[in-house]
Amino acid sequence: MKSFCSTLHVEEQTHFLFHVILYEKVLAAHGASKVSAYVTHSVFPKRSWERFIHKNDGSEKAFTYFWTTDSCPLTVKAIGNRAPFEILSLAGSIAEALQI
Repeated sequence: MKSFCSTLHVEEQTHFLFHVILYEKVLAAHGASKVSAYVTHSVFPKRSWERFIHKNDGSEKAFTYFWTTDSCPLTVKAIGNRAPFEILSLAGSIAEALQI
């Protein structure tokens, strides 16, 4: 299989992260140097978000970026500003749709 630089995995909602992790491992095994994910509504039961956090111990970082929205406030509070997570606000889009 031909090597490629980066990929992006997109999902609407996730509660079970097995397939997100499997996706990253398969793409990395086939030559992806960077894998990122976007999940609109991220729910991380039992603090499962911790397995995605970039550690400062030189260990390999699975996801370059993991984008999610602020639709699940408990998730936003839990993951804070920890890499690879980046929170995208829905407020502007909602206000525009409601014309407020």
